[in-house]
Amino acid sequence: MYAQLLNLLAGFRITSYNDSGNSEVLSYSLQQNRISREAVEQMLSCCENRISDIRRTISLRSKAVGSKLKVYNLYSPAPLSPSLINKKTNFYDSIQNIKEAGKNISDTFPDFVDLMIEKKWIEARFSSVKAGGAFYVFLKTLKQPRIFSTYFNNLSSEYQLALMLGHAWHAWQLKDYPEHRSLIPMSLTEVAGILMGEQLLSFLLNKSESQEDKFYFLWQQMKYATNYLLNIPVRFEFEKNLLSSKKRGNLTALDLNKSMEKSWEKWYGDEVDGCDRFLWAYKQHFYKPDQFFYNYPYAVGYLTAQGFSNILSETPDRFKSIYPKFLLDCGSQSFDECIQKYFKLSPQRPDFWNWCLDNVVKKINSFEELLSSEHSKRN
Repeated sequence: MYAQLLNLLAGFRITSYNDSGNSEVLSYSLQQNRISREAVEQMLSCCENRISDIRRTISLRSKAVGSKLKVYNLYSPAPLSPSLINKKTNFYDSIQNIKEAGKNISDTFPDFVDLMIEKKWIEARFSSVKAGGAFYVFLKTLKQPRIFSTYFNNLSSEYQLALMLGHAWHAWQLKDYPEHRSLIPMSLTEVAGILMGEQLLSFLLNKSESQEDKFYFLWQQMKYATNYLLNIPVRFEFEKNLLSSKKRGNLTALDLNKSMEKSWEKWYGDEVDGCDRFLWAYKQHFYKPDQFFYNYPYAVGYLTAQGFSNILSETPDRFKSIYPKFLLDCGSQSFDECIQKYFKLSPQRPDFWNWCLDNVVKKINSFEELLSSEHSKRN
């Protein structure tokens, strides 16, 4: 059933491309995201060139648990330390953590979060009729953001809440701008959300008192890096191959499984025990009729957030002077223009992406150092 549906959607997209006079499958997505083909290709190329570093986000976790991670455990949280087992983080504890972490981003961010709570603009209750996941919308006529999510008492929900508040705060900065200056493409909107999530993890890590707690939060950083820099490229490559293959005829579920296996092996190598061959069937992002290639902008946003994290840690005053202007320009300028303007680097060259990847490698090295020190203690 899912194979038939994916064939129908792919056929619709290809027909749309042909009718528009441009049969190249990525062009429309690049226009939607206001990003150049060269920037996307350079990002993926840099990730592929440094794939041995990125795969350490898996191999180190395998080392920590004593065996190769199974595919179904790839995104599991770390085993909780005694202090974290006994501490349940409720919704308002998470809100407080996000406010504290957000002070690094902007002095006004905590007040915005308070406003979201006061106005009841966040729906996060658990309900048997609600699915997991989260999204935000900005109601332009009312000049109001809304967040819809399901909050569980765990770090993943807290991180997800930070992402959504980062998105909502970004849109809030542009609430008084006319529509043609406040349309934020996904390639840029993901920067604000992911940066807030990364700041939350850094905040929790820095206030951790035990090595076990630090291990838990560093594990989470490894998990998200795996997702953004390995799983996202797998999805991108699979979708690109899907649209190319569909031109030659319909694809069976077996064809789609084989294509997913090929993409999976390219990016994950043999670091994982098993392959998520049915990722194409259960990942809803492949079935969005209005947003093609709903994948690579996440990697773009994640790595750009790492670049901003570099500036924030090295020159915080510079960060606070340029970041608000960057957010405002996201509504009307392209990704390439914004990066060139505020980072003084071109995303069409490897320098920018490697600089961002350097920050990811720092986190990986921190996790490895913690593992080594704990191993020495046990010995």
